[in-house]
Amino acid sequence: MKIDLHVHIRRAHNLSEIRSVLKKRNIDAIAITNFFDISLAQWVQKRLPEFLVIVGQEVESSAGHILAIDIRENIPNFLTPHETIAQIHAQGGLAILAHPFLIYHSLVPLGKYAHLPFDAIEVFNFRASPLLFPNILAQLILSRRSVPLVANSDSKDVASIGICHNKVPGKTKSEVLENIKKGHIERHTEMVWPNPAWIFQFGYQHFTHHRAFTCPVCGTNFIRTILPQKQKCLVCGEIQKNNIICPEKHFICKPCRTQRDFKTEYLEKYRKELGIDLE
Repeated sequence: MKIDLHVHIRRAHNLSEIRSVLKKRNIDAIAITNFFDISLAQWVQKRLPEFLVIVGQEVESSAGHILAIDIRENIPNFLTPHETIAQIHAQGGLAILAHPFLIYHSLVPLGKYAHLPFDAIEVFNFRASPLLFPNILAQLILSRRSVPLVANSDSKDVASIGICHNKVPGKTKSEVLENIKKGHIERHTEMVWPNPAWIFQFGYQHFTHHRAFTCPVCGTNFIRTILPQKQKCLVCGEIQKNNIICPEKHFICKPCRTQRDFKTEYLEKYRKELGIDLE
């Protein structure tokens, strides 16, 4: 089975286009790993029954990003890496170290987190490939470890879903995930070499309004503003300034997002109050 374990989906993405790309690349399975909230992944899972869609989350730990694969509830952000992995394993999920040498949001260069009980390490990330050194360092330094190594797309757009993937034995989700943990993986990678078009696109997406993050309440893409704007937290009512905003003005402050009881049901309360239906 061919599986991409690091995919970001937005509400603006067309399901028929996703289906077409997966069929074109003969991808059998994807793990949707949006930030903050798993409800959009659950929504897509119901609508693409012909593929194995695994619910996941890219978790922002206090020291870097960790992929939570096959979870049922949101994993709180900003916990320590140890706590994050423990939360993932408590749900029976896989904890995968994401883009370990991407400088920002990276655990391994700090050294002290390399020993943590990850189920796999992402040694090739398609979006990082034009930078060259993150993937090269990951493969040179981490390939000696007795931890399974995977390659993923980290796609933010439909066209790149599955461009990097893993061939894993198994026909069911449990078989595939178990074989990933055992290291029965054949990685498929593709490079994008640095070029002016990529540099422009990378800069435009990261430093203007196109974000990988979506609002945890309504699923709309966040907008990044030059100057911070005042926003009122839906949970505690506190006013804070932030330059990452939801176009619909939904805002949950960092302390509230860090709460240990922050689960999908927690968000559904506010969706119901605001009349938001992800269906």
